[in-house]
Amino acid sequence: MSQPRPGRIGYRTVLSAALCVAAAMVLTSCSGAPPPPPAKPAVTLGPAPTGYSEAASELPAVLDANNAYLAGATDVRIVNTESGQIVATVRPQHQALPASVQGQPLLSTVGNGKAVLWPFLVAAPSGGTAVELASIRTDSHQASSVLVGLPGWAANSTTLPSVTVVGAQGSAVVLQVALGLSRGTVATDTGTGRPLWSRDGFTAGAVTGGTVVGSEADAMPEDTDHLSGLALDTGQPRWTLLHGHDFTVSPAGDTLVAVDSVSATGQAKHSVALVAAATGATVNQLSFAPDKPARCMYDQASVTICSVPADPQGDRRETIAVDSRTGRQLWTTPNWDVPQNATGGGRAPLVSAAWHGKVYASTGVSTAVYDARTGTPMQFLPGPSPMVADDHTGLALSPDKANIVARPLTGEYNYVPTEQGCAACR
Repeated sequence: MSQPRPGRIGYRTVLSAALCVAAAMVLTSCSGAPPPPPAKPAVTLGPAPTGYSEAASELPAVLDANNAYLAGATDVRIVNTESGQIVATVRPQHQALPASVQGQPLLSTVGNGKAVLWPFLVAAPSGGTAVELASIRTDSHQASSVLVGLPGWAANSTTLPSVTVVGAQGSAVVLQVALGLSRGTVATDTGTGRPLWSRDGFTAGAVTGGTVVGSEADAMPEDTDHLSGLALDTGQPRWTLLHGHDFTVSPAGDTLVAVDSVSATGQAKHSVALVAAATGATVNQLSFAPDKPARCMYDQASVTICSVPADPQGDRRETIAVDSRTGRQLWTTPNWDVPQNATGGGRAPLVSAAWHGKVYASTGVSTAVYDARTGTPMQFLPGPSPMVADDHTGLALSPDKANIVARPLTGEYNYVPTEQGCAACR
């Protein structure tokens, strides 16, 4: 995507753009094409999990085939996304504790098949708190679980910690533990529950290519953090990098991680570094005009999308797309040279999900779908933007935030802007 062109914008261009904005709001194209057929009603899959925060940017759910795995503090419900019928319910074998729901379940390859991993906080048989890590096969929905011990500061506290699944590779899974200002990471074997290693003070953000990437505090008296890469099998440090503040690490490809942070030197503002997980080498540095934290999403194919601000209510949005193999910048918004501005009034789209070459974003009244490699609008869909997507289905919260709903991302009612309509917006 080209950069915005300098110079004066003519009256006709402004008028065309304005007409496109109005057209997008009623889901009609600039060519005068009729509005799309009424949207098929969304399928209600069930209530949002107890303890789930409406402010969370991630829905505690994953998709596989025609099933949604909806995770909560006391169970994982497997629901058919076409009928809304519950296929199975998985509960821990030990007493579940009323913890708040954190993060998403992890869909991973375990053994000779795919499985959904989810950590239940449970009452440990010997007292205190432990994690019962459930592994649910996606082909049979058979579940197994192992009991995972927590660091003493989390296991023996009167306040319940939060635990999220960061990533897995082979039989190793990495759990992030948080309690107040305390942080720690635990790696365990999914088949036996045998601990591999733990590291207090380390906040894991991604598991990429046999390396766990996260942040930890610099040695006193420094009031800064740094980025570290640890060996997945042993927990031994491989490299350190980037001294600063407010680190957020997320997967950005099969070999890269995206690191949002505030530099400890020079101009103290947020930026995003694309870092090679194996070596710690920085392959690209992304700079955003708004000084806000970024949220980066890997589409599990070839593109990573980073948006600022991460807060859905934030203004002055900006989005940058990069190649997930090389870190090379592909496109950025806002950009008046391309028609996606018709859906955002000149602002970057409010991106909610990215999957296999498609980016889903809110127009305010519908969902805009963009080509992940070019940023070009592909189609409009009715309803709210999905927070979780696969090749066929999107999951979102209902308007009242009480339920999780499913809606097809393909179908005859999808609105595809005509070539003539899009040309008028350029």
